Amino acid sequence: QPWEASIALCNLGATLTKLGDYPAAEETLSSALSICEELHNLAVKAEVYLRLAELQIKLGNVHAALTRCEEALELSTALGISLLNDCQQLKESLVQEVYE
Repeated sequence: QPWEASIALCNLGATLTKLGDYPAAEETLSSALSICEELHNLAVKAEVYLRLAELQIKLGNVHAALTRCEEALELSTALGISLLNDCQQLKESLVQEVYE
């Protein structure tokens, strides 16, 4: 099933980020995002945005991370999913970093 592939790719992308393989993580997360957009799977799309935000943090792109985090937060809020708290915490830490 394509939606299962999007979840697997999201998880793989997060793992690759943690392992420091940022190019592979970005490619994998981009693939997951494409599938989510094709299927209109907003819940997994929110998760992918959060993982892309974490990747951008590792790459030192704070503004890009904040943008992705805000996208994740918007979807999580609209859907009322459990990802909401993670998004809010990440956004707060990013905003502090941007405005310090």
